[in-house]
Order: sequence, then C-alpha cells, then structure tokens
Amino acid sequence: MARFPFSALSLSLTLLAAGPAAALDWPQFRGVNRDGVSAETDLPRSWPAEGPRVVWKRAIGEGYSGVSVAGDRLYTMDSDGTAEYVLALEAGSGKELWRVPAGPKLIDSMGNGPRTTPTLDDGTVYAMGSHGRLLALKAADGAKIWEMDLPQAFGAKRPNWGYSGSPLIDGDLLILEVGGKDGRGVVAFEKATGKVRWGALDGDAAYSSPVVMTIGGIKQYVVPRRAGSQTVAFRPDGSVLWTHPGPFSVIASALFIPPDKVYISGGDDAGAVLMRIKTESGKATVEELWQTRAMKNHFNNAVLVGGHLYGFDNATFKCLSVATGEQTWASRGLGKGSLLAADGNLLIVLSDQGTLLLVEATPGAYTERARFQAMEGKAWTAPTLANGRLYLRDHDEIVALEMKAPGARGASASATPAPKGETTGTSRPPATPTLSLEEIVARYEAARGSRERWRALRSIEMEGTFTSFSEEAPFTLRRKRPNLYRFDSRMTRKEMILAQGAQGPWWLYPLYGIDSPARVEESPVVVMTARDAEIEPALFGYQEKGHKVVLAGRGDVSGQETLRLELTRSNGWVETWHLDPRTYLEVAVDSKVFDYSQLPQEMQERAYFSDFRTVDGLVIPHRIEKEYGARHTLTRVERIRVNPEVEDRVFAMPATSSSTASSPRGAQAGRPGGVVRVDLPSGYGRPVGAAAAGTGNPRSRISAAVPGSLPRKAR
Repeated sequence: MARFPFSALSLSLTLLAAGPAAALDWPQFRGVNRDGVSAETDLPRSWPAEGPRVVWKRAIGEGYSGVSVAGDRLYTMDSDGTAEYVLALEAGSGKELWRVPAGPKLIDSMGNGPRTTPTLDDGTVYAMGSHGRLLALKAADGAKIWEMDLPQAFGAKRPNWGYSGSPLIDGDLLILEVGGKDGRGVVAFEKATGKVRWGALDGDAAYSSPVVMTIGGIKQYVVPRRAGSQTVAFRPDGSVLWTHPGPFSVIASALFIPPDKVYISGGDDAGAVLMRIKTESGKATVEELWQTRAMKNHFNNAVLVGGHLYGFDNATFKCLSVATGEQTWASRGLGKGSLLAADGNLLIVLSDQGTLLLVEATPGAYTERARFQAMEGKAWTAPTLANGRLYLRDHDEIVALEMKAPGARGASASATPAPKGETTGTSRPPATPTLSLEEIVARYEAARGSRERWRALRSIEMEGTFTSFSEEAPFTLRRKRPNLYRFDSRMTRKEMILAQGAQGPWWLYPLYGIDSPARVEESPVVVMTARDAEIEPALFGYQEKGHKVVLAGRGDVSGQETLRLELTRSNGWVETWHLDPRTYLEVAVDSKVFDYSQLPQEMQERAYFSDFRTVDGLVIPHRIEKEYGARHTLTRVERIRVNPEVEDRVFAMPATSSSTASSPRGAQAGRPGGVVRVDLPSGYGRPVGAAAAGTGNPRSRISAAVPGSLPRKAR
C-alpha cells in the first residue's frame, strides 16, 4: 500500500473539510440556509452554573465578523492597528493557520474593523473588507484566487459604517450588493474568476446580506435595499422579479418562511412586514399580510421556529406569531442580543454584554433554562453552532464551548425566571381598583414620596453607569432649581455632555461632530432638554404646570397590566404613562423623540422604570431603560446626593468664541462654541416611506434625542 507524506494527507483532509458543506457545518453568515437555524440535535437542556465546558479561548483583533465553520477549521475576519484580515483557525484548538490582508482597517465610532462574515464553498473562502476589497482565497492555505476593489471597479461609495453584506454563493454565482453606478447596485460575479455576470439597479449599498429563496418554483435572490427604500427579488439572470416598499433602515437580512412568505424587519421606527409572494406563469406579485412595530430587528436577525418568530425588537427579546404578527411574550435585560435556533425548540441567546442563555422556543411564555456570563466585552456578533461546538465572539476575544457533553441530553432543570427588574410575557393580572384620576394621581404622589418632599428638593446629584451602543461608562447627573441640568458621560469612548444653563441648552457630542461645547437653539432639542431638566415628576401638581391628564383605562407593557394615563404637556407634547396598579409607580412612559441619525421625523420612545429605592424620603427609580428606533440606553443609578451645594456655573457652557455652525460637521471644523442649527430634512413630517427616499446620509444630521436623560419621568 502506498504511503502518503503527512503533509499531503493533511492537505487532502483540509480540502475535504472545506468542500461542500456538511449538515452540521456553518459555512456562511447565519448558517447553511442563512436562517440562523442549526441542524444540531441532542443538545443539553440545562448547563451547570459555570456554563458549558470551555474548549479554548483566544484574543482576536477588532471586528464584528461572524465565524464560519467547515470541518475542523474556522474562518473569520479581524484587524490590527492598520489593516483588516481574513484568517483561518483550527476548530479544536483555536490555533491560527493563516491570515490574509483584506484592506485598510475601518476606524468608526460604532466599532473598528471588518463587518462581513466569510462564505465557504467548495474549497474557497469568499470574504470582503469593510472598505470593499472582495477576495476569493483557497481555504487550505489562504492563497489568493482573485480579488476586486468594489469602489474602484464600480464607482461605488463605501457605506458609512463599512461594507457589511456577506457574499452569497449560489451555483457558480457570487451575489452581493456593491452600490455601483450605471445599473450595478447589485452584482452577480462568476465565483471562480470574479468576472461580472450581471448587474442590476442603482443606488448606494446598505448593510444587509442577500438570501436565496425558491418560491413557487422560482429561484430568487432577496435583498432589502436602502436605495429606494424597498426590498427587491432578482431572478438568477439579474432581472427584477418583484419589489415591495420599505422599511427604510434594514440591516437584518430577509427571512424565508416556507412555502411562500418573506419577513423583513428594520431597526428604525417602521418595524416589520410579512409578505406572501404569489407566482403565476413565471411572474410574481406581493401581498402584504401584516405590519407591526412590535419587532424592529436592528443588526441581528430573528429566527423561525414552528409558527413563531423569535428575535430582538431593538433591545427587547420577543416572540411573535407568524399568522397574526401579534406579540405573545417579551423579556428585557439582554440589550441588543442575538440568537440561533437548534434541536427543534432550543434558542441559544447571546446578550450584547456576553451573557449566554438557553431558552425554550415556546410561544406561550418566556422559558429560560440556563444562563451564565460567557464573555465580558461588547458582543454584537451572533453565535455560531457547528459540529457540537458553540463559537462566541466579542470585540477582542473568541471562545469555543463544548455543547454535547456526555449524558447532557437527559439533564433537566426548571424554568428560570427573568432577573429582577425585567419584564416577561407572563402576565400578573392585578386587581385593578376603580379609582378616579385624582385618586390615582394622589396615590402616585404618595408612592413617590409625597409632593411636599419633592417640592422641598432644591438640587440632586446622581452617579452610576450609562450604557449606550452596548458600551458602559460612568455618568454624573446634576439638577438644580429652576431647571438647571447637566449630564456627563462617555459615548463611543468619547466625552459627552448634555446640559441646560441659565442661557439655554448646550452640548458636547462628538458622535455627531460636535467636538467643542456648542449652544443648541433648535426647538425639538430645546424642549427635550428642558424636560430633562425637570427636578420633579411631571404628574406632581400637573394642573398648576399647565399640563392635562386623562385616565385612559388599562394598558399593557410586555404582558404586565397597567393603569394608563395620557399626559398632554403645556407645549402640546403627548405622553402615555403606565403605572403599576399595585404600587402606583411608573412601569413605562411612551413618548416621542427626535433622532435624525435614524429617521427624518419624530420617533416613538418607550422608557422603562424599575428598582425604585427611597433616598431621604424620595422614591427614585435606579434602573431606567430606553428604546427608540434602533437605539437603546440603560442607566443604573448607584449613588444619589440630595440637596448638595452646586453652583450655577457648573451648568453654564464654557466661554468660547461665538460663531454659528450650520451642521455638526461645521462645528467639528473649527467653530467651537457656536450655535448648532439643525436643518430639518425636506421630508420632515411626511410618512416614513415618503420621507426616507432622497434624504441623504441620515448620520450627517444631529441626533436631537437626549440619550443622557435619567430618572425623570417622561419622554
């Protein structure tokens, strides 16, 4: 018998491993079918307190790329100080086998490094850097087969947050949204050579990945596009099969719901839509079955299990019925999490702070089987499950966990309730008393410590942690009568100040180019900052403040019954207050917010209040969680000082040169201390679909939302 040299045998095994995807491999973004579902079975139904066994863990460079798996190898992307890379690791040890440059490193306030996930097909790795360098590499050793610079080849403009769509391989084609000109917005390449097979439509690339579906016998590539604010399905020859409007800000990929439905969801205020695709004689029409704001997937997708969708509505984990679009339960506290489905009805869920959970996919109630802290960093990358191992990644580490320990299948555990302060879908029907509005307000005032105590409050200082964009930072908040306010923290690792002094509101907000303190005079910002500066709850003495309140009956907040009050402020802004009918404390407040980085019009916001504690007779929430569009903030109050000595000058804007900046970028370009005027987009006030098209780069506008607002009462 002939004997093969060791190196030749190793190479042959590697090529086999990187060949056609095995059932338990994870060869591309979101798995074999791009639906977030693994074919793994016989998984444990519980974990020990310390979680599944750690096979290995290792440092990795910055980036959000997912982990693709073929046989005994992993493929992902990372970055060092200047460049991005495609790399291969041993699945069993984490040892690096090779790495190949993929272009310059993206430096961005939302996180540095590459965004796309490599795609494995027939011994080839297809990957793309965040600046648009598309690579085809040999899986065995990283040798380059072909490459293409998308902006150079197609006149494309790099998306603001970098190229993020992962290449789709179908047959001999590679399909990708490149954002090119002259009918090359979406392009199909020959996967073997990189030659362009066809191009279609115009418009800048967004952040979603294409998905292949077969509906009514017609194969189609479905791409949610920001250009034109529409979802488009292409035939294999590049012709358009069907289109459907919106939502505008879609990052999550389309989800196929067999045999004929497509689910699309965006992180902005538009939410989700379910469509039925009807086919006849090679043509297709779209029937919209439902729309809902109850599921706004941001950058992580929902999964389908049975007849229900499970996913993150911004930062609230939810279950929705496919048949009706109605929410069946909700659970908070995981931030902007991600998940996958496996073994019939198991969900493996990763919070944005690295908590790993095992949850049953049961539509009747949120049922948690296990949880543990798997990682410590910001975890925005969805988990990968392949060949019995779970791979997790945050911004600086990758971890492999053993998911099929001997005898684990027979383990059992009772359902774990959600942590204190979080809301689940299990309703606790209260014995709602029949009270008048004034009786309810009086009980609310008593529950918060009495109007007299709050009226005696002259100043207050709070400290704790503020989490935004899944990054935690310390904060200090000060309020002083009359209506002086200052919030200091960090956002995207830069100092942030939101304040109101005697001369009006001002801020230091590098996220939008305001690198020096600047006054703000735009009406929405002025109103919201003034509202943040209120030292007592708005319901206290609401009539003397010029507010109007109406008892609107019973409400519901994620399955918890509430007393619902409609408060119309003296300036006309309307808020819905949800009070706990047992304690008469706030459960949530619904309001509006302006954040032009997302949509060119007002958005709905919900603020959740919990962990109420008494400080010098004042009852104050110590946990405040807010969601609006694709934004999520969490404030944890750790220390409170009542009536500290605070001088008025603390709230005043530092003296600088006086000039006017017409935009945040103008303020950045050497106009410190100016008046930042926000020009409302021409589409302001129109429906989202009408306003979104043609409004340019929404990130170039100031976010008029006030993310630093603390335990105050309403937004």
